[in-house]
Amino acid sequence: MSFIILTTLAYILGIILAHFFIISYKIIFFILLFIIILSISGIIFSWKRNFILILLGFMLCGILIFNLNLLKISFDPLKFFTGKLAILNGQIIDFPQKKEEQTSFILKINKINEQPQNSLIKVFLTSKEQLNFSYGDLISLKGILEDIPPPKFPGDFNYKKYLNYQGIKQIIY
Repeated sequence: MSFIILTTLAYILGIILAHFFIISYKIIFFILLFIIILSISGIIFSWKRNFILILLGFMLCGILIFNLNLLKISFDPLKFFTGKLAILNGQIIDFPQKKEEQTSFILKINKINEQPQNSLIKVFLTSKEQLNFSYGDLISLKGILEDIPPPKFPGDFNYKKYLNYQGIKQIIY
């Protein structure tokens, strides 16, 4: 196999392994730095097993990139408002879905309690009256921000992870 295919496969393997094993990105960074130094030494001294070090380096790059993306995903500026009454101003950025007495949509927050904010939340409104919201509407609402509940049983659909991949970290009822 060619060098490019093997290094790409090593990188993909790193991403897959990072999905199943939680390893600190700091540890991976230092191991990767050590492997880079060994690889450069291998090139200088013409070691025969240098190719394995390069593949291991690409695999660790995949793990590192995955972990850094998870770190970025897990940061939540709305965490400070969780469990507290908040006044949200924002724009509806998807088409509201209506089921019986509940309407749900994604809101791009412009302000929360008069503080500028740029976050997404999932809104669930319950009303016996007909609510006429549509895509692009600017609205203001008051409610308590809540964390997205994790699945109740192993193997259940992970709604929290699903919303997190969309950039949504909180919900409001």
